[in-house]
Amino acid sequence: VNDHLEHSCCLQVVKCWFESFGCNHKCLKSAIDDHLTSNMKLHFDLVIKSFDALQQNIRQYKEEINKLNLENETFKVELQLKSKKDEEISHLKQQLDQYQKDNIQLISNQACLYFYFCFNLI
Repeated sequence: VNDHLEHSCCLQVVKCWFESFGCNHKCLKSAIDDHLTSNMKLHFDLVIKSFDALQQNIRQYKEEINKLNLENETFKVELQLKSKKDEEISHLKQQLDQYQKDNIQLISNQACLYFYFCFNLI
C-alpha cells in the first residue's frame, strides 16, 4: 500500500517538474501531464528567464575574475619591486656597516699616529 501511495497512486499531489525554475503549481499526479502540456510556453519562458539570469551571473563572475587577475598581477609586480628594494636596502646596510668599520679603523689609526708623533716629539 505504501509503495502504491508513494509511487503510482494517481491521487497523490505532486509538484510541477519546473518548480526549480519558478513554477509553483501542485496538482494530482494524474493531472501533471495536462499541466505540463498546457503550460509549455510558461515553462519555456521560466527556463529562458533562468538561463538568462545564469548567463548574467557568468558574465559578472568573469568580470570579477578578470578584475581579480589584474589585481593579482599588480600585486605580483609590487612584490617583485619590494623584493628588489629589500635586496638593495640589505646591500646598502652591509655597505654602511663596512664603511663604519673602515671609519673606526681610520680613526683608530689616526689616534695611534697622533699619539706616536706626540710622544716622539716630547
